[in-house]
Amino acid sequence: MDMFQLECVLAVAQYRSFTKASESKHISQPALSQIIAKVEQELGVKLFDRSTRYVYLTTPGQEFLQHALRIQQEYHTAWENMQKYQDIEQERLMVGACNTIAYYNLIDLIDSFYKQYPQIQIELYETDSIELFRMLQRSQVDVALVQMYGPIDNISHRTLANDEVVMVVSSLHRFSGQKVVSLSDAKSERFILPAQGSIICKECMQACELAGFKPNIVGQCTNIATIVELAASNFGIGLLSERIAIAYRKPEISIVHITPTIAGTISLAFRSPDFDIPKTAAFVNYSTQWLETLRYEKETGR
Repeated sequence: MDMFQLECVLAVAQYRSFTKASESKHISQPALSQIIAKVEQELGVKLFDRSTRYVYLTTPGQEFLQHALRIQQEYHTAWENMQKYQDIEQERLMVGACNTIAYYNLIDLIDSFYKQYPQIQIELYETDSIELFRMLQRSQVDVALVQMYGPIDNISHRTLANDEVVMVVSSLHRFSGQKVVSLSDAKSERFILPAQGSIICKECMQACELAGFKPNIVGQCTNIATIVELAASNFGIGLLSERIAIAYRKPEISIVHITPTIAGTISLAFRSPDFDIPKTAAFVNYSTQWLETLRYEKETGR
């Protein structure tokens, strides 16, 4: 049974006449009669009593009518909701990406999104998370891929993955091979951090202070590969997002977890009112579903 057949049943129930119902659906009366007969055959019950001048619903027909009305309402609601995506005109979507996680499947995601929404032109901006939050609040970007370690005023977000800060150390370092190290045990070490102004740098500085020491920072880099190379050469301990560290893993380094945990997320952030804007909602919803599918395929090997 399709929606047209369902609406034919509703028309007969409304007009109590095959003639008037067929006129309302712009089909012939014999054609309408055939549709109703086919529906009744499919359901295995008689929906209408045709023995009098007017057509009446049978008891099963009355019950079916209630279901049919709900289905019709849901169908039209779904259709109307989908129109906002079809009605997206050619326009720009300004996407920000934290430069420490910009690689995070972003290129493949944008390519896939563009195939689904070719009418939306994406402009990509890379900078640190703190600046991206400022840009969101100033409406300079529509949505941003960021590291989050707590709520931000007037900013909503959709979590893409849980994350935490880890140590990246040389295979020659005293921490190499250990699963977990207390941050306070590293107070005499040299540290290599992401660029000053990045949210992960801010969180690491605060964590060290809570652990009772001021870190000896010997390098701050915008390039993740540089942090990894410096750590591999035993120049110092790199502090990075675990997901990024895993992506840059190499034989010369070890990844060590920190206690207490510096926990955060990789998220898509946007101004709270902007989720009602079709292009923003389309990107956030598509990105979430795309990454969930990607994660499922990796976990199942499909």
